[in-house]
Amino acid sequence: MKRKLLIFITLFLSQLFFSQNLTIAENHNDKAIDELMNGNNQTALYEINQAIKINPKNANYYYIRGMILQKMNDLNKALIDYKKTLSLNPKHIDATMKCAVVYAKLNDKTKSCEYFKRACNLGESKACDGYYKFCN
Repeated sequence: MKRKLLIFITLFLSQLFFSQNLTIAENHNDKAIDELMNGNNQTALYEINQAIKINPKNANYYYIRGMILQKMNDLNKALIDYKKTLSLNPKHIDATMKCAVVYAKLNDKTKSCEYFKRACNLGESKACDGYYKFCN
């Protein structure tokens, strides 16, 4: 009986700890977005990195970090984060569109068109317009 109780308490406390960590990660994410909107890119980057440390499986955190890096004009690192987003969530339309845009900025039309087509296939009408206008 004591063993079952100990197992139950351990599971309960680990779930509580995990749940609290997710809340802390979301708070860092919210701060990162606020800082990004206010043009405080370094602070935004710090906050989103804290969220990623706590919950490295959240696709949206990598997407936000990609946006921060793109705003800082670090396009190659932004692209890495957008692709990480897609590895965690292959149907993330916004990350797919960002890949298309970043590849276009890097003058890689082939890759840009590939991602425009992917976003179009996911249902993004602006991507379809971009694909048919620039890639055909």
